[in-house]
Amino acid sequence: MRIRGDWGVDRRFSAWMVLGIGTLAAGYAFFVEPRWVEWNDEDVDIPGLSPAMDGFRVFHLTDLHLYSGLSASVFRSIVNECNRQKPDLVVLTGDLVNHSAQAIPGCVAQLGELRARCGVLAILGGHDYESFSAARLISGLESVGIRVLHNRAVPVGSDESPLWVAGIDDNTSQGHPDLDAALAPIPEHAPRILLMHSPDGILQAARHGVPLVLAGHTHGGQVCLPFLGPVRTMSRYGKQYARGRCKVGETTLYTSRGLGSHHRVRFLARPEVVRFRLRSVSST
Repeated sequence: MRIRGDWGVDRRFSAWMVLGIGTLAAGYAFFVEPRWVEWNDEDVDIPGLSPAMDGFRVFHLTDLHLYSGLSASVFRSIVNECNRQKPDLVVLTGDLVNHSAQAIPGCVAQLGELRARCGVLAILGGHDYESFSAARLISGLESVGIRVLHNRAVPVGSDESPLWVAGIDDNTSQGHPDLDAALAPIPEHAPRILLMHSPDGILQAARHGVPLVLAGHTHGGQVCLPFLGPVRTMSRYGKQYARGRCKVGETTLYTSRGLGSHHRVRFLARPEVVRFRLRSVSST
């Protein structure tokens, strides 16, 4: 005797299961992960860094996309937590707003609440230019004490043996990055780090011997598939430098997944704040 199963019921059950899993995944991607900020810690050796600055803490925030990509309430909690932890320096690597100049006053006000012993430094990203008021954004940031590094470098920390932080203009769309100009003021063998919006400039930075480069732009892929990784990285190198820490010659690159996103959706690419602890090592 042959027992016949009810394949219609089985198919309906499978369809409902797929629909349920899809609904849960979509809910997670839209309502959970974009607000679930990860705080990551990285130690990086910096040749020539003064022993007096060993353990210098740099907090890296990027790709805020206020307010369409990151809500004011979530960012306020991030600012409060940063301040509570008392970093030595906070750096912002672009895409602070998301197309709209109307977001600039609120963005400036929120960023102006950040506190660090050596201040806050910033560079711009493509979306900051696409807000049609990059000059207004720069003016606003500087009015609250945030220094914008437009192809230049500044010393921070020790007066006798400072750490130099260089920043280049947006290297994705409308900016005019000039790494040579940014690095020119730095004395030979002085400790340095570099801020760039996209990791796509890493090979040039490595040729200049920069020990640490901080970047964003890719959102870590923003939407990633299990076993396959990012769907889209917005990098000419694809997945190679799209997220996290990697080594290019003697240069350490860290590409942050950032905090906001274009459409406030993330999947397997949680927003992150990265806390760097710089270590003093011999430059020889």
